[in-house]
Amino acid sequence: MRIGAFLLVAVVAVLALLAAACGGGGEEPTTSSALPDHLQREVEDARRFDDYPVYWVGESFQGLPLTTVSRMDYPGKWPGEVYNLPWHEVAFAYGDCEIGPGEESCAVPVSVHVRPYCEVPQEVVAEGAKAGSPEVVRGAVVQRLSGGSLQLWTGDITISIAATDEGLLTPAVQNLVRLNGDGEPSSPQEDLGPPDEIDAQTDCGWERVPGGPGWQRSETAD
Repeated sequence: MRIGAFLLVAVVAVLALLAAACGGGGEEPTTSSALPDHLQREVEDARRFDDYPVYWVGESFQGLPLTTVSRMDYPGKWPGEVYNLPWHEVAFAYGDCEIGPGEESCAVPVSVHVRPYCEVPQEVVAEGAKAGSPEVVRGAVVQRLSGGSLQLWTGDITISIAATDEGLLTPAVQNLVRLNGDGEPSSPQEDLGPPDEIDAQTDCGWERVPGGPGWQRSETAD
């Protein structure tokens, strides 16, 4: 799988993290195999991926075609890097965007980013980044964030969804389905389920910043 040229909007959202119950079921994600050959290969790579569960909203969403499937495996701990924590994700971009003059990337209409729970546990979300209280949607915990994104926790993963139109966030949550593994949930009408009982400190290696309200991850954390 290749890392696409689209902006991983979740990078901005998660950096901010660290410094309504939704009604109705979603539509069945399309699986028409009408994707270009390279995207079919990337989807199959994601389907075979077995490090952690992967969720998406199908081959198209709200009229937006799947345009990029990407995978990031950044181990962290690289001297001199601004963001030096581990970053592992499988991401899906829907729709296109145009890179403006002098810019290196742009925000696609909708992107879904799946990461291991311990990389963004619930406890480390900064209060200033939250837009309201946590919600339970399809059995999962959802925290809406300022700036057109949300963070969702289910099982042993966390999912970041970003949208240039915030009205697409709720439908995206309602349409998430499992791509790899046993394929459950295979329908938007099925629950995602609650997050596992994972503690940011004892299980994930996070610790409070001395003398401050924030969190930092131990140098020895995976």
